[in-house]
Amino acid sequence: LALIALERAELLHQLGRGVEAIRELEEVLTTLEDRALHARLKNEVLLAMAKLMSRAGEPRRAIKALTDSLPALRSAECAGLRARQKAWLAKIYMGAGERDWAVSLLEEIRHDPQMSPRHFTVAEAFVENRELGGTGVRGFVVRENRGYLVICSPGCFEIRVAVGEGEDEERISGNCHAITHWFNLKADPFGTTNLLAGGSLLEIIESTASHGAWAHGPAIIELLESSSARVRFQRRDASFPATRFEEYTVYPSGRIFVLLGREGPRPSESRIELLLTTPRLIRPTGWHVIDPRTNLPVKAGTVFRGQHLLFSGLPLPSNHWSAPGDLLLMPSWTGSRLGTRVPRDAGKTMHHRISCKDCGKEDRLALQLRIIPSFLEKTGLAEECRKDYQYPGDLSVQGGEIFTDDPGDLNSDGYNESEGCHVVSGGRILEFRAGDHDRPNPVFKFVSPAFVGIPDVIVDGRIADSSFYKLCWVDPETLILCWHGTIPAGGRVRFTLE
Repeated sequence: LALIALERAELLHQLGRGVEAIRELEEVLTTLEDRALHARLKNEVLLAMAKLMSRAGEPRRAIKALTDSLPALRSAECAGLRARQKAWLAKIYMGAGERDWAVSLLEEIRHDPQMSPRHFTVAEAFVENRELGGTGVRGFVVRENRGYLVICSPGCFEIRVAVGEGEDEERISGNCHAITHWFNLKADPFGTTNLLAGGSLLEIIESTASHGAWAHGPAIIELLESSSARVRFQRRDASFPATRFEEYTVYPSGRIFVLLGREGPRPSESRIELLLTTPRLIRPTGWHVIDPRTNLPVKAGTVFRGQHLLFSGLPLPSNHWSAPGDLLLMPSWTGSRLGTRVPRDAGKTMHHRISCKDCGKEDRLALQLRIIPSFLEKTGLAEECRKDYQYPGDLSVQGGEIFTDDPGDLNSDGYNESEGCHVVSGGRILEFRAGDHDRPNPVFKFVSPAFVGIPDVIVDGRIADSSFYKLCWVDPETLILCWHGTIPAGGRVRFTLE
């Protein structure tokens, strides 16, 4: 009803019936309970109502409605909603000629301990009616906040890893999940909605014939790398730290590579399955498995198996605020199959159990999970991403060699499927050939390079602008080069570090 009321209110306003629209939204607000699940929707209705009041020449009424409802958003989980509502208040004050009140609200956002500098930057741009700018891949902002490792790709996404309290690189986290928060900063720049509320982006389930299925308990989280180029961390069971583990490698482009492994012998007849959490949002259509051949939802109640799995939310056309984007999951090996049973009621299902067939060897399995872009905007985009991952381009190196012994390189071909990068040892001149597929944002890992410091990056004989790449030492022996751009199919690029 609230979604319909939002649609109807906008239509009534366009017909010149603003008073009626405001009255209907006021009635809807009384029906929404004060529950976390309704907080985002209730806030949307409230802001729509305040906007209509302001347009109708009643800014004081709008200011009172927004001010009176702020105490309900005082929790840390509502920090994004609170920042957005204060930004709207500031904008209405500014429109009413009361700049001092607007500046005061912006300062409250700046100094709120539950908010980040990003909230202030977004709010200031919103109040001043200017574009944020810099929407391309720009690297990471990494910080710790209240027991979470916060990984933010400005203008793209933010994820949070439950690392527990403390200062050590290795933490004991009582949360059985790893990535527990995901914010789509393109569609939701204030970060008002945690799209993983109540779950996690990926969870591992191992089952045996004797013990059935069991998932993780409390975890040991170890931060392996943290730079503007990428972030890597490992999760191990606190109860069985020497057995199962997952390693996550996150890039600013929205690609997350996951290595699932075991350091000890696997129990007989055991198998690994995945549990993927799709966002628990109030939407009439729910989340759907998408058929790659048609880009349409797979029929409910059936079992789908494919070379990749694409989950997508299908919102009402004008309610893009409720659509976080898509989730794409791909195995690293050609011929692998992922399977899941499509629920009969997508609107009520949150967890999707996924089987993995022929996805790895010797107790190791690599996957890529992508949370941006929206894969339904272009037919075949998900399939292009799969081919880019499973058929990496060709690389040659002068003065060094292709390194085939990197721990995450499951087939010893010089491409580390577990980290999403080509690996070379020694040498500083690379020639990369795209082959049959486009290569967006390729990554190169230099092991024991023959230089120190940060060299210049020369591309096809010209010094590259630093906005086109990230070059970082992630440890004393490893240098990472992330190229921000697409090398088209059939293309060839020569990278020189000097």
